[in-house]
Amino acid sequence: MFWMVEWKAWSARYEAIAALVQLYVQAGTFATFADLAGRQIIPQLVDQRALLVGFRDRFASQLPPDAARSLQKHLQGQLAEQQFDAQGAAGLPGALRLLGALAMVKAEIDFCLADKGAHAVRASERAFEHLQRSLIADEDVHAKWRRAFDVGEVACEKLGAVHMLLHGIWAFKANAEGGRTDLILGDSVRDADAARSSDAMVLTEWKMVRDGDDANDSVRTAFRQAERYSRDTLAGFELSTHRYLVLVSLKKLTPIPEAPRTDKCLYVVRNIAVEPLTPSMESRAG
Repeated sequence: MFWMVEWKAWSARYEAIAALVQLYVQAGTFATFADLAGRQIIPQLVDQRALLVGFRDRFASQLPPDAARSLQKHLQGQLAEQQFDAQGAAGLPGALRLLGALAMVKAEIDFCLADKGAHAVRASERAFEHLQRSLIADEDVHAKWRRAFDVGEVACEKLGAVHMLLHGIWAFKANAEGGRTDLILGDSVRDADAARSSDAMVLTEWKMVRDGDDANDSVRTAFRQAERYSRDTLAGFELSTHRYLVLVSLKKLTPIPEAPRTDKCLYVVRNIAVEPLTPSMESRAG
């Protein structure tokens, strides 16, 4: 995920600035530091805030919701632009205040990103990417999915759930009563089995999109079914920030529909194309 790489780079730059400030403070050369603060430290801290704004603008929709909300809260509060202008940031007190404000947002975002949910999101995304690439590279996988596509939705979601379990993700769907349905066995999920054999549980809704079908209708149907889910999430084990609406099609969908937005979680649409290669792509692959 590009946002994780950029966040690590931002954090490393912040830590370098903080280490320099600590060095001067420990040395007790306050007069020198006060001059240095105005010439170097404060401008770098102002740059750090600008980088943070750019990070938010590029990746807000991709971040875990808690991290996105925390970042926005700080940028509108103690990291507001007026706090970093010439009057709000001057001399040694200004440098220390700005450093502290950035330290607070770093600590909160690090905490949000360290949450197990972020790891579950990466594992889920890896599972979908691995599946799509396997359909291109592995003839046996392609043959199984081609047969499942001809059989129907249940056959595809069973194969999908098995694949996700290889990546440590126990995928389930919502039932009519708002509980969890095992995608493979078709009955209620046994929480103990899921916890014993996987790293996280994720709500998914799998829909077939055949020629002539409206992919947007499929997304809306999957969304309505996922919204029925009303059970309390299993804290520390079940991913509560993301839900996946998976569209299984013969050819790649272009464009891929967007999911409705809600305040409680992020709905993500993923397309699994059973035969994604065009004839020209197949000739190049051969």
